[in-house]
Amino acid sequence: MGPVTAPLRLALAGPAEREQIYRLRHAIYAVELGQHRPTPEGRLTDALDPTNDYLVALNGSTVVGFVSITPPSAGRWSLEKYLDRDRLPIRPGESVFEIRLLTVPGGARGGRMAAVLMAAALHRVRVAGGDRVIGMGRREVLGMYRRAGLRPVGLPVTSGAVHYEVMTASVAELVAAAAGHPGVTAALTAAVWDVAGVPAPTADWCSPEPSTATEPVGTDDGCFHGGAFFAAIGEDFADLDRRHGVVNADVLDAWFPPAPGVLDAVSAHLPWLLHTSPPTGASGLVAAVARAWSVPPAAVLPGAGSSALIYLAFGRWLTAASRVLLPDPSYGEYAHVLERVIGCQVDRYPLHRNDCYDLDAADFVRRAARYDLAVLVNPNSPTGRLVDTAELRTALAELPASTRIWIDETYLRYAQAADATPGLPVAHHLGSVAPFAAASSSVFVVTSLSKAYALSGARVAHLVGPPEAIAELRRWSPPWAVGLPTQVAAVRALEDPDYYQRRWQRTAVLRHRLADGLTALGLDVVPGVANFLLAHLPSSGPTAADLVSRAAAHRVFLRDVTSMGTVLGERAVRVAVKDEDGLARILSVVQTVFTDRETPARRR
Repeated sequence: MGPVTAPLRLALAGPAEREQIYRLRHAIYAVELGQHRPTPEGRLTDALDPTNDYLVALNGSTVVGFVSITPPSAGRWSLEKYLDRDRLPIRPGESVFEIRLLTVPGGARGGRMAAVLMAAALHRVRVAGGDRVIGMGRREVLGMYRRAGLRPVGLPVTSGAVHYEVMTASVAELVAAAAGHPGVTAALTAAVWDVAGVPAPTADWCSPEPSTATEPVGTDDGCFHGGAFFAAIGEDFADLDRRHGVVNADVLDAWFPPAPGVLDAVSAHLPWLLHTSPPTGASGLVAAVARAWSVPPAAVLPGAGSSALIYLAFGRWLTAASRVLLPDPSYGEYAHVLERVIGCQVDRYPLHRNDCYDLDAADFVRRAARYDLAVLVNPNSPTGRLVDTAELRTALAELPASTRIWIDETYLRYAQAADATPGLPVAHHLGSVAPFAAASSSVFVVTSLSKAYALSGARVAHLVGPPEAIAELRRWSPPWAVGLPTQVAAVRALEDPDYYQRRWQRTAVLRHRLADGLTALGLDVVPGVANFLLAHLPSSGPTAADLVSRAAAHRVFLRDVTSMGTVLGERAVRVAVKDEDGLARILSVVQTVFTDRETPARRR
């Protein structure tokens, strides 16, 4: 099949085009890729063909590309041949379309054809009122699907000799991703559109739907937080014993349990804790935080995790007209809330690999003076790098009151322990800028107790800032924002700093062990001070997406951090520190992936 010479035409397949499709499917998926056994008649069809729509790209009368769309009315998906529907990441009531069999044969490969077909399918799904797209993509071309806005969910599928990853995205996410590829839009709108009942896409086809004044700019959850490991356990919680053998290094949960006093208090009083309403404003927790961080209680606002406080504060402070400065890379929740929920103008402060992703505190704060808000995660995620807090306080002293600085110290406890003297008591506020924030006019420090205090499942965090500003946010915080079991667990955790100090020091030892192991396997490890490491994969090996998907098949879950910034590239992974057995599993699986590389099938 030669290159496209006539104007490209996009249409729904009729009988003649379907016959070409069935023969192309056989040539590619049976003969070329080995997914199916060859048939004597040289055709491949399946039970979904009567209900599928095929969107085809035509060069004259010749099919030069196609993609299959399964509407919700079909009642089933091709994916259900491999996985039960209840394992798939969809919400009740969503209108979900399956997109599959994205295929570009022979001589038409190498250009934008696949991307144009994906965009055309998205346009058709959007016009039909679809909420979500689901499908599976070959591991070798996951980068293409990611650029289109799809994301793997940690469910690998093997069909014949071909390995796939289940992927999904909301229609809103895909439209937002399409807006970043003007070349694809130009090619799509230049094609002859011949799809009955669907208006032709225009140059602004991927603009967001108009919103009313009461709707947020982004209405979808949008931000991927890791946690793909839960698919291996089951989000219906039917069999929690399935957690055994799963290494959840894609999230930054502590590898150790909460302090004994936490477990004793919660287990001894659990029935009462579950059926009793908590103190409305979590006053006991506020007092415990104030003591531990040496700040006045009036400067403390508790919340159900740092995300709850981010949404609360940013939603009150910012509008679409606000300007925000954000390091790149950084924790993805911030870019999501600022850009996609509120719609702020966000400028990136790039951090560079050659500089070990270090941030110049004085320069950052100086530039922040021109913005309404600046955000700093310290230590940063995903890099694990720490800004010296003494330098940071010095820089903050020059900050104008018109600029708010939001500092996220979720991982600071680990950094403090890295250089702490064994046997000496730890002060929770050591190295924190929280006391400075409490006395300032525009500095705020958020700290999650999830990661360093082994309370991820409890969802608890606090914000420290100027008492007047905290009082204003408290008026907008709902009553009973933190549950009773969580309040008790957090208070007990803060009463046992010595236990956690030992765990944090042990984390440093395990982190060094993980770094040595990854380095020995050929990864370029960024020295970090938290409970995780950022590592760059060799240029000659698998991409981060490939490593993550193959590791998931071994029930070891790692984090591809491509989406956490614009400077990391497609070969950066973040790996959480785990206990000795967990680290051994991680290193063994990474070595297996590196030494047992499959011969990539030819790109279609």
